[in-house]
Amino acid sequence: AYRDGKGVPRDLDKAAEWMRKASDKNVGWAKNELFDILWRIGTPEAHEEMISVATAFAEAGDGNAMGRLGRAYRDGKGVPRDLDKAAEWMRKASDKNVGWAKNELFDILWKINTPESHKEMISVAKVFAEAGDGGAMGRLGRAYRDGRGVEQDLDKAAEWMRKAADKNVKWAKNELCDILWKMNTADSLAEMLELVVPLAESGDGRAMNQLARAYRDGKGVEKDLDKAAEWMEKAAKKNIWWAKNELFNILLDLDTYESHTSMISIATKFAMEGDGSAMLHLGRMYRDGKGTEKDLDKAVEWMKKAVEKNTGRAKLELTDVLLARGSKEDEAKAFVLCNELAEAGNAGGYGRLARMYRDGKGTEINLKKARELMKIAAESGIGWAKREYEQIDMMIDR
Repeated sequence: AYRDGKGVPRDLDKAAEWMRKASDKNVGWAKNELFDILWRIGTPEAHEEMISVATAFAEAGDGNAMGRLGRAYRDGKGVPRDLDKAAEWMRKASDKNVGWAKNELFDILWKINTPESHKEMISVAKVFAEAGDGGAMGRLGRAYRDGRGVEQDLDKAAEWMRKAADKNVKWAKNELCDILWKMNTADSLAEMLELVVPLAESGDGRAMNQLARAYRDGKGVEKDLDKAAEWMEKAAKKNIWWAKNELFNILLDLDTYESHTSMISIATKFAMEGDGSAMLHLGRMYRDGKGTEKDLDKAVEWMKKAVEKNTGRAKLELTDVLLARGSKEDEAKAFVLCNELAEAGNAGGYGRLARMYRDGKGTEINLKKARELMKIAAESGIGWAKREYEQIDMMIDR
């Protein structure tokens, strides 16, 4: 009751206190439920007690305690993280016919990711799947999808994932849709849509995202960027984290005043909630004057916030905006950012730093240094760097 807040306020400490008393009275299920409560309390002291309880019970032969010790080693809760020990305890639980242990053993072996673990993983899953377990069926589907422990075979992946979906395994329909998308035949895309439309209409965020991609790419349906944006916005509101970026890209592809205005509104909302990607996109909109008046000050402001969130490309793009704004202070800040990027091995950072040495922005002109850095950028595959390297080379030779 205290654990679940049924009839009393929820209180995990009191729940643990009463469950300890039950455990001391040798109530059979109390030790494992005490473990689960201590897991949820999540303090070092709770984890220490949790391991003590589970170890004693597991060594006495209790399969559920063995599986719980496996979870502790898997996640590093109360013990150092150790996937080999996690697998060892989960095997013991599986041998004791603990229902959930076989699938969790599969997942641990997947993470260990050696040929030996893959072989065992497939063996475990096949026996359990053939006995009718939906979770094992879906895991076999994943193995065939990714070629883990078996030859990659999308047809077999789909076959096993269908079986898991028929067993009402929660994640199987979404993963089946992903497999059918990868198969990319008229039949597979038609089947995907039969699955994804009712899922999306029932409020499933991943299905909304998949349906949006179908409309965006014209896969199984007529290409329709308006519908793609509509479904991608719904997916983003369901906290499908990658949907926000995909939504922004769709709105940019629509390239209308309305889509740009919509993008500003959506990006502002997500940015105010702390989303770094939305901050970067807002910075770009202010930089380019899309959906709003061009405003380099606001572009810098939002890109700085994106940098603070460690958003990919934000530091590079902030450098470009600072240089476009062009004050001496901006150039000095851009020079610092470019050095940070170059020191981290970022090819675009090398190229931009080379330009600054070439042009004397934020530093003294140094053509030899510019050539050296531009060469690194060019050899790293930056398209414009090869041409600019040759130009710097010509400047030195004059």
